[in-house]
Amino acid sequence: ANTGQSAIFSEVGGYSMIRDERYKMVIDTESRRPTELYDMAEDPEERMNRVEDPSLKTERQDLLDTIEGKLLIHLNRAKFDACKRSPLD
Repeated sequence: ANTGQSAIFSEVGGYSMIRDERYKMVIDTESRRPTELYDMAEDPEERMNRVEDPSLKTERQDLLDTIEGKLLIHLNRAKFDACKRSPLD
């Protein structure tokens, strides 16, 4: 991941995605385990899943750290909102 660069996030059907200028990674939202990683510069059609590629270990961890921060904020906000609601709502 490119430190200081913007990223796009998405969550659908139990999976979360982060996309920066070069890489796209999908993780299982519950386990937070990466399931897919694509180098969008070399593989824009997403044909080669490189999630297990040791040469992308740093990029994978950077993306994971970034998306986990967003997931924790989202999950903590959802918990907070649930606690604020009255039982009669």
